[in-house]
Amino acid sequence: RGHINGLLIGLGIAIPSGLGVAWGLISNNVASLVGVAISASLLPPAVNCGMCWAYAAFGEKLVMASSGGIKPLVDAGYFMRLGAISLGLTILNI
Repeated sequence: RGHINGLLIGLGIAIPSGLGVAWGLISNNVASLVGVAISASLLPPAVNCGMCWAYAAFGEKLVMASSGGIKPLVDAGYFMRLGAISLGLTILNI
């Protein structure tokens, strides 16, 4: 957070979201507002939850296959906790 790369990525999400909200307000189209709300608040933590849990379940196998059999240090419990936090954020946003 606070690095220029992260801010540029956020800007790339904020501008289209703002345009979608503006378009919805101008055209009295509530469906576009719902779409922007879902895509901006629910999808990122939900996707992160799934990615963390998938990495906790399969990460060691995937990394070993790509690293030539060298056993990686994949802390499955850490990624399970991160996924649970992301799930909590998704539920909180709903």
